[in-house]
Formats: sequence, C-alpha cells, structure tokens
Amino acid sequence: LTRLRATTRGLRLVTNQSQETPAATLARLHALGFHVDHQHIFSTVAAVRCLVDQKQLRPIFLLTEGALEAFEGVPMHEPNAVVVGTAPEHFHYERLNEAMRALLQEDSELIACNKGRYFQGPDGLRLQAGPFVAALEFATGRRATVV
Repeated sequence: LTRLRATTRGLRLVTNQSQETPAATLARLHALGFHVDHQHIFSTVAAVRCLVDQKQLRPIFLLTEGALEAFEGVPMHEPNAVVVGTAPEHFHYERLNEAMRALLQEDSELIACNKGRYFQGPDGLRLQAGPFVAALEFATGRRATVV
C-alpha cells in the first residue's frame, strides 16, 4: 500500500462484502496490518445505503445483523423495496415469501448487494446472494439493481 500511495493520486479500497459494515471491514484490515482510513473504503453496503436514502426506500433487509448496522434509521414500515446481501439466516421460505410479497407491490424495487453464486466458507462452498436474487426475480418478474 505504501508503494501504491507513493505512485498514485489516491487510493480507494472497494469491496462487495455484504456481510459486514465498512467499519467492520476497516477493523479487519487493521488487524491484518493494513494502514487505511475509513474514508478510503467504499463497500457495497455503503453504496446500497446511499441508494436507499436517495430513493427514500423502506426496504425489507435480507442482510446479516452486522450489515444491518449500516442502515440504522432507515424506515421499514410498509416496505417498497427488498435489499438482498449474503445473509444465510434470512434465506428460508418464510422470509423469502415476505420479500416476494413486498416485491409484488406496485413500484417496489429489488436491490442486490451482489449477485455472486457462491464463496468458499470454512466448511466448503456456500451459496452467496445471487441464487436468492435470481429466485426473487423469477418469482416476481422484477429485475434487480445490482450494486
């Protein structure tokens, strides 16, 4: 990073990590010995927060508890959107039905933090958000905005 900083105008770290807040990503990078500041990290969670605020959406969040921290203060009554990230605890029949029903409302939006297929977990490959986004797209006829 030192060499990059010396040879470029600026440095930004971009991540599609949707399971944690930018603050958690920063803490993890610091623990690994990387010297970066919070303003140098731009995550999919931060981008989705900007989109939700800009469009004044009231989403159902299919996100981990850690990622949800980035959406503090966002209204969730009478949902007009669904935000999907990699959140295994939310990918079950009842929760997906709730998301589908919200998406079947007029002018609702589907927002995907990513559309990855799978990732390597400690016990082997695990499904990422993509297959669940595809299921919601198929069930509702809506196309996701992938951030």
